[in-house]
Amino acid sequence: MCSSDLTALVLAALYATLRARRTSRPYPWIAAAGLLSGLATLTHVNGIVLLVPVLVGALAARRTFSTVAVLLGVFALALVPWTVRNEHGLHRFIPVSDETGITLVGTYNAASAANSQVPYKWRIYYGIPGERGLVREASHLSEAELSDRLEAQAFHYIGHHPTAPISAAFHNTLRLLELEGSFAWRASAASIDLPEATAKLGVISFWLLCLLALAGILTRRARRAPKWIWLAPLLLWLSVALINAET
Repeated sequence: MCSSDLTALVLAALYATLRARRTSRPYPWIAAAGLLSGLATLTHVNGIVLLVPVLVGALAARRTFSTVAVLLGVFALALVPWTVRNEHGLHRFIPVSDETGITLVGTYNAASAANSQVPYKWRIYYGIPGERGLVREASHLSEAELSDRLEAQAFHYIGHHPTAPISAAFHNTLRLLELEGSFAWRASAASIDLPEATAKLGVISFWLLCLLALAGILTRRARRAPKWIWLAPLLLWLSVALINAET
């Protein structure tokens, strides 16, 4: 699924949580929020951070153990079919995905850090200089074993460069806001064969949309929104900015 699917599921989960606060029978809405959060996680694994604001919002509706049990129980049930599929296909307990290693090492490596035009730009592991040995060995590793190997390699790099996550978050945030420079968005467009004129229009449209969003935040209705709801964009930003973000 694509990021638009994740966006729809995030909004739906937050809506269900808000509805739970406005009814005398909140549990069906709490269950719906749990299901939608689970589907969001299956869409993109970082969707799991949605559990935090949804749980806080659900507890604001009904502060009981049953609230936690229903929300987390339905969330877990949503993951079960995929987890069983992983166990059957990969012979290993993997709740959602085993792409953590390939994702982390694509950002946290010396070549990505040294990219002066697009610092910490993600790259596939076999495109990282000095990985020929691992590329040859990869054909003899299972998918999960390769992920473990790459994950250890990424954390080894972070251990020797403890400020790398801060730098990566800074530059990824600039790219998310289309402020990294034209080379960054041109490189992203070229990677998916998007015409440059279309990409430029997308950048301008994004800035216009941001202005409208900022204006919306200043309205009285937005200021009256429950504080927990702002955890959703904050945690989703962190889950992306610390790892990988394109323009």
